[in-house]
Amino acid sequence: EFARIEKKYPNPMSEEEIYNLFKDFKYVMPQVATETGWNKEEFLDELCSQKAGLPRDCWKDPAVDLQVFTAEVFTEEKKKN
Repeated sequence: EFARIEKKYPNPMSEEEIYNLFKDFKYVMPQVATETGWNKEEFLDELCSQKAGLPRDCWKDPAVDLQVFTAEVFTEEKKKN
């Protein structure tokens, strides 16, 4: 899908370039911080070290680009016989 959209622009990235851009993308679901009891700083430290493989406090660097999102978490009820 990204490659299809990319073709609309001048000098589009190839499918391989897009793959290489996203292949190591890491994300953490927002509820992880609440479920573990981490405060904001602990969450960011863990995100940097565990997911990105960077120094724990790299989030403090002004050059770091953090992107946030929300999620709607739901479960399905089991059917009763």
